[in-house]
Amino acid sequence: MITISKNSILGFVLIQIAIFQFFTSNVLAQENEVKYGELKIQGRYIEKLVLEDKDHQAKEFEKPGEVIKLPIGEYRLLQVHLSGEYSCGFRTTLTGSNIIKIEEDKQLELKAGGPLKQFIETERVGKYIVLNYKLVGIEGENYIKTNLDKQPEFSVYKGKKLIASGKFQYG
Repeated sequence: MITISKNSILGFVLIQIAIFQFFTSNVLAQENEVKYGELKIQGRYIEKLVLEDKDHQAKEFEKPGEVIKLPIGEYRLLQVHLSGEYSCGFRTTLTGSNIIKIEEDKQLELKAGGPLKQFIETERVGKYIVLNYKLVGIEGENYIKTNLDKQPEFSVYKGKKLIASGKFQYG
């Protein structure tokens, strides 16, 4: 006849608990291991970059630098803020999508910000000429001034003679 003491049963249960904890902690550690990729920013003057993750949580990056490490997955480009209080909100980019797909151990390139180009579009309306100002980024995105305290000014010359000047109206 085999006799089993209380100590041997307790020892057996403790061994089973230890084995269970070892395997479940290893499985959880593997599931929680976050894998990263990189977003390389090709552009200048960026003060803040705003992305949205799959859970619709905004991720803000102040003065992001040249490369941002991100967990793999899809992000949506929401906003780019430049120095000088200019910003660009994205619905879609020139390629038709504002989705950024980060893949493991890969570097994705994002073109936004400077160098910037300024454009004045003119349109004749009756006896008036309407001037529209645009500030365009490296990928063709339009930036607007977020601080409307000081409006951009213009001057029109014929040779050296000033014939008109004024301020652009917002909107």
